[in-house]
Order: sequence, then structure tokens, then C-alpha cells
Amino acid sequence: MLLEIQTKLRQMKIVKWINRLPITVKVTAWYTTFLLILIMGLVGASFFVTHRYASSLSEFELKKAVNDVASDRKSYEPYDEGILLLLFDSNGNLVEGRIPTAFNGESNFSEDTIREYSSNQNQFIYFDKRIASGRYKDSWVRGVASITGLKLKLSLVSIFLLIISPIMLIIIALGGYTIIKMAFKPVRQISQAAIEIGNNYDLAKRIELDEGDDEVHQMAYAFNEMLSALEVASEHEKQFTSNVSHEIRTPLSVILTESQYGEEHIESIEEAKKSFQVISRQSKRMSRLVNQLLEISKMDRTTKFEKTEFNLSDMLKSMILDYKSLADAKGLSLTDKIECDIYIYGNKMMVQRVFDNLFTNALKFTTSQIVISLRKDHQRCYLSVEDNGSGIPEEIQSRIWERFYQVESSRNKESNNGFGLGLAMVKQIMKLHSGESTVESKEGLGSTFTVSFNVISK
Repeated sequence: MLLEIQTKLRQMKIVKWINRLPITVKVTAWYTTFLLILIMGLVGASFFVTHRYASSLSEFELKKAVNDVASDRKSYEPYDEGILLLLFDSNGNLVEGRIPTAFNGESNFSEDTIREYSSNQNQFIYFDKRIASGRYKDSWVRGVASITGLKLKLSLVSIFLLIISPIMLIIIALGGYTIIKMAFKPVRQISQAAIEIGNNYDLAKRIELDEGDDEVHQMAYAFNEMLSALEVASEHEKQFTSNVSHEIRTPLSVILTESQYGEEHIESIEEAKKSFQVISRQSKRMSRLVNQLLEISKMDRTTKFEKTEFNLSDMLKSMILDYKSLADAKGLSLTDKIECDIYIYGNKMMVQRVFDNLFTNALKFTTSQIVISLRKDHQRCYLSVEDNGSGIPEEIQSRIWERFYQVESSRNKESNNGFGLGLAMVKQIMKLHSGESTVESKEGLGSTFTVSFNVISK
């Protein structure tokens, strides 16, 4: 039922027209309407209250003046602070005082009762009291007070409020509209920036704002930060696409060339074998590249993965035994310094991949030896792989963690047939494990790659 009512309201022309209005106009109209209702209520209430207050105040003063004379607390005087006091004998004859010209109240007396008398635009209230003792015993004292002037004075307050209210309402409405419009200025700038970015594909554009710390400014700052992140991501994507294209172009060209050559010129089985070997090598290279790209892409999308508690020390010792034969085959010295019983919480296969990439990297570039160490302090453990190769120039050490980046030196030319994805994968895995990856290197003195994990106390 409620849903049907809401649907019908949305379909009404007036509602559709209101929805097309700017937010500043709708907000201003909303609070101005309620403010107008409030002011009208206050003005109406002020007229009522001033009328009642004038009557109550006059009645209080009238009773006091009459009672003071009737009880002999105060001597009789014809006039007492705006109140006329009339003295009548027991037969109702006026003895003292002067009856106002416009007053013609009832001649009979009614003790302790406030009565009203109106004549044209004049309003009076009068009060009677019998004198119980003293000189004027059994006489009547009547107090007469005009309330016309007091009501008029108090009504002027309400009239002034009635006059000034529209002026105040206009000032408040215009002031509120101006403030709301200024507050929504960053929103308009955000909208314009979004439109320009969408039309020009310019992620370098930013929202120019004045200083401010309100919610709208914070939203604009967040929008700028989002644009910065999108710009960085876009640049990475462009670089990534360019690098992938570059890596794939060469093996594809070789495969295509060998295929065309074999189709047109090969006449013997021996030549065919050589051609197939070239195609096989390039195909395997492409397969490795695609597999690594798929693994990195999977890790980029990974937010949740299986973690277990395991002994990192035992895992490394087991892997080092398997890798010794690779080092021996190249005539390299492999030394390990592994502290025992260091436990971490993570994905064992991913951690194995980290060590495999670091070791393979050292195996490619070392001159004569590799040193593997594992140590810990109170909170973290540190796995280091050290080689004594040619080292990495300091100015490019921060870039070696980028995807497809390869050092342009002899370190990375003759012996390295990789794609520059191994260290990028290490960094991504360490990020998923809330760990860190660093490198210390000097040209000609080798490099030490270190990753750190949170340890589990036993």
C-alpha cells in the first residue's frame, strides 16, 4: 500500500517538476516554508498573549489598589497609578471620585468580581469591594482601569513583529540560499571535472578548490585522490600492455618467420628439426610468459586465500637441499644460515614462490657464491638471499620491483632470459602477507634481497 502511494506521488506532475529543481532551491524552499509557518504561528500567538497579558496585569493592579483601600491599608485617594477609585455610600450614591466620561458600568455592586465594560474603542475593567471597618465602614469602593492604552502598547510589539517578520524571512532565505550554493560549489566542480574527464579521457585533471574542511571539501579531496590512483593505474596498464606487446612480439615474429621458411624452403628432415626446435623454444618462452602473467593477474584479484601456520625454517632447509645441485652444476658456492623453528602464518605455496624467485634471481647474476639466511627478532623474521654479482645501480633500485623492468646492464643480458616479472611477483606476494621486500646493493659488490614476515611465538 505504501509502495503504491509512493509510486503515484512520483508520477504526479508537481513532484516531477520539483525533482527537476536544483538542490539549493529545494533545500531553501523547504526550510523557508517551515520558517514561514513558524513565524505566522509566533505572530498569532503574540497577539493572543499580549491581549491576555494586558488583561491579567491590569486585573492584578486593580484588585491590589481596591483591596488596599477597603482593608484600610492605604488611605483613600481618587487616583492611584492609573486606576480611578470611586467611593460610594451604602445606598450606592457616589461620595468621592469622578466617573470617567466613557465609562458607564453597572450601578449594582458585585464583590470580588472583575467585570469589563466596552464603549466604542474604549475598554475598561472595574472591581468592587465593601469597606468592612474604619471611617468609610459599609461603604463601597470601586476601582476602574482603562486597558485600551496598555493593550495598544503591547499590540505594537506584535505589529512590529508582523512587519519585520517578512523582511527577516527574506534575509534568512537569501542568506541560506547563498550559503548552500557556496557549499555545493565543489560538487559542481566535481561534476564538471567528471564530464571533462569523460569527454577528454584526461585523468591528469584535478578539482581546484578553495581551502575548506567541510564534508563537501573532503569529498572533493577524496575525488582528487581517486583520480591520482586511477591515473597511476592507467599509466601502469599502458606500460604493462606495452611491455607485454614487446615481450610477445619477438617470439611471435620468430615463430611466424620459421613457419614461413619451413613451408617454402625446407627440403630435409634435418632442416625441419632445426626449424621446429626454434619454434619450440619460442613457444615455451611465450608459455612461461603467459603463465607468469596469469599468476600475477590472479594475485592482483586475490583478497582472500588459504593461510596456515608452518615452520619456515624447515621449508627453507628442504628447498635449499633441492637447489644445491643447481648451484653445484654452475660451480657456485651455496651457504645457508637458517635459524631453527621460525613459524609464520601464510600461504605455503606463495612463500615457496617468493624464495624460488629470489634464489633463481641470485643464481642468474651471482659470480661465485650465494648466501641464504633466516633470522628473527621479537615480532618479525627476515629471509635474505645474497649474491656477489655486479650489483644494481642505486638510482634504479626502486624500479626493479616493477613488472617487466629489467636492468640495462651486463647483469641482465647474457645469462638472464627472464621477463622481469619475478621480483614484481615477490612484491605482490609480500603485500598479500602484510610483509616487506627490500634490496641492498652496490655496483661491483653484489646484492642482498630481503623479505620479512610476522612471526608466531611458540
